[in-house]
Amino acid sequence: MSEPAADGLSAPIRFADLDRPGRVLLTALAGVLGAAAGLLGTLQHLAVLEIGAVPIRFGIALAFAVGLLLLVGLRGTIDARLPVVVAAVCLGVVVVAAQLPSPAGTVLIGVEALSQVWGFGMPVLALLVAAWPRFAHTPRPDGGV
Repeated sequence: MSEPAADGLSAPIRFADLDRPGRVLLTALAGVLGAAAGLLGTLQHLAVLEIGAVPIRFGIALAFAVGLLLLVGLRGTIDARLPVVVAAVCLGVVVVAAQLPSPAGTVLIGVEALSQVWGFGMPVLALLVAAWPRFAHTPRPDGGV
């Protein structure tokens, strides 16, 4: 799929070299992964671990980490922006949709401060990662620092 780079690491997936079904499948998979990260983050962003009488809210940090690691990982392993944008949009759509009331009137993302940070911060960060430019890796001359 990808050839080893000169530094021994795996080179990014060349999106343009894939055939049409491969590009569609890769983009759809990125969208599903983005939506899954958005859903799991939404469900767990208020998770609390109590050690003694001290509550530790680790859910928001874990939710942000999963979303950002997914998007940064996609951005680093695929040389095209389309799958990353699709993953970011799907993640953002799931998070924003969770803020809307259901027909029964319930919402997954409430008015708590951490919920608002997740509800507005993650879609913005997802789009920032998708829009971040790719800097070409330029090899250093022999012996150069």
